[in-house]
Amino acid sequence: MKQIRFLKTEYPYAEFSTVVSPALERAVEERKAPSTAVLNSFPQDSITLGYFEDPEKCLDLEYCRLAGIQVRRRRNTGGSILGGKGSAFLVLCLDVLQDWVCMRSLEEGFRCSLSAMAEAMRELWGLDARWRPLNDVEVGGRKLVASSARLEKDVLTLRLVINAARVDPCLFKNAMKTPPEKMKDKQSQDPAQRVSSLEQELGRSVGKEEILALARRSIGKMFGGDVILVPGELNTLEKRYAKEFEKTLSSKEWFWGRSEALKSASLSSACWRVEGLHKAPAGLVRVTMWVKEKTIQDLLITGDFHARPLQLVEELEAGLRGALADLEVIASRILPLLERPGVELPGVSREDLLAPFGQALKKLPSWQG
Repeated sequence: MKQIRFLKTEYPYAEFSTVVSPALERAVEERKAPSTAVLNSFPQDSITLGYFEDPEKCLDLEYCRLAGIQVRRRRNTGGSILGGKGSAFLVLCLDVLQDWVCMRSLEEGFRCSLSAMAEAMRELWGLDARWRPLNDVEVGGRKLVASSARLEKDVLTLRLVINAARVDPCLFKNAMKTPPEKMKDKQSQDPAQRVSSLEQELGRSVGKEEILALARRSIGKMFGGDVILVPGELNTLEKRYAKEFEKTLSSKEWFWGRSEALKSASLSSACWRVEGLHKAPAGLVRVTMWVKEKTIQDLLITGDFHARPLQLVEELEAGLRGALADLEVIASRILPLLERPGVELPGVSREDLLAPFGQALKKLPSWQG
C-alpha cells in the first residue's frame, strides 16, 4: 500500500532545514519512521546555504545580520535559497527501497517531483509552469520553485521551496552574491528579477489552503492517485534528534566548515593561492588551490552543484592533496572516483569538473606550475 505520513508545520526555513529536516532524514534512514511528506509555512524570512558553499562567497553576511535574516548551512547540496515570509516548503523523505517509490537517484528525484509540481500549477492556476533542469520550476524564465536534494542510506530527501508570497527584490539582491557566470544561461541576467512568486504571477495573494491543494496534487502526480497521505506528527525519537541537530547545525564550526577563511588559517604563507570558477548546467563549480613547489598542499571544491554521496567532494579533495599541480595528474586522481556505483554529479560532466582546475592552474607562475 502506498502510504506517506503527512505533517503540516510552521518554522522559519533555515530552522526547519537544520533542525526538523535532518531529524526526519535520520529517523527514516534508520527505518524508525515511515516515508514522510511535510508542508511547512515560513513565518519570517531566512536563508540557507548549500553544503558545499563558502558562506562569504555566496552571501553578504553583514547585510543579513543587520537585516535580522537568519542564515544557516544545511546538509543538502545545491545553492543558497531564500525562504520568504508567507511562502512554503514541501519536503519529502522517501525510503527508495519501497517498490512504489519511483525515484532512485538525485536526477530522477528532481525530474519527477518538479515536473509533477509544474503540472499541478498548470492545472490549478493555468500558469505555464515548467520544470527547468536541473532543479527549478519556472514560468517564462522566472523561478517559482527552488529545490535541493539528498540521497543517503537509500533515503531520498527532496526539498521544494514554493515562492508563494512576493519576493522582495532588494532583499534578494543585497543578501545574495551572484557571480556573472551564474546567470549566463538564464533568460534574465538580473538575479533579483529572475525570482518570481505565485502572488506576482497570479496578481493576488495565495492562501494556505491553496498551497495545501498544490502539495496534495503534486504528491499524487509523483506517486499516483492511489497514494494515501496519513496525518501525523514527529515521534519521540525525531524530537530528540531535532534537539541534537539544533545544537550541531547551528554552531560556528559547522557553518564555516567549508570556508576559505577556515582553510587558509592553517596554511603556510609560502603557498601560492589560485582559483578557478566554471558554470556547469547544474550550477557553479569553484576550485581554490594552495600550491607550493608544484605540489597541491590543500584545496577546496565549493559551489552550488549537487552530489551523491554527500562526502564525495571531501573524497576528491583528499585524493588531490600532495598531488602534482598538473591537469592530467588531477584528472587521473579524481575521475576514477566518479566511476564508482552510487556516485552522482547530476548536470556536472567530467569536463565541467576539470574546467575550474584548468583555469586555476593557468594562474600559477611558471616556477609553480
